Amino acid sequence: MFSSHGNFNIKTDGNIIVICLSGSFNDKSVIEFISEVKLAFKHLNGEQFGILLNAIDAEGVTPEVYREIDKYNVWLNHQNIVAKAIVSQSPTLHQTSELLIPSRTPQNMKRFEKVEPAYNWLKGLFK
Repeated sequence: MFSSHGNFNIKTDGNIIVICLSGSFNDKSVIEFISEVKLAFKHLNGEQFGILLNAIDAEGVTPEVYREIDKYNVWLNHQNIVAKAIVSQSPTLHQTSELLIPSRTPQNMKRFEKVEPAYNWLKGLFK
């Protein structure tokens, strides 16, 4: 049995779920992460929401993680999500995610290299 890897912090700020990732993730840690996102989502009571995903300190994932994240994005596509801002300084990790997580395609998603512009973009969608 493998233990969980990677760290995450999830909070809500109005209609935005703010997620910070650090380290490397395996399938166990990503399943824990997804459960916590779904708990945060419940507090929004079905309202429209956005996700700010700060992955600047994320180092990578095991191949199994992509399957779990794809299932998670299928679920997201059936929720009231307006947009997702991804903050990452690794274009390679972002491009790999685009290829291996096809369920992200219909989402209004934008990549940023800094948190503040990503947050401002999302906030602007809820005015």
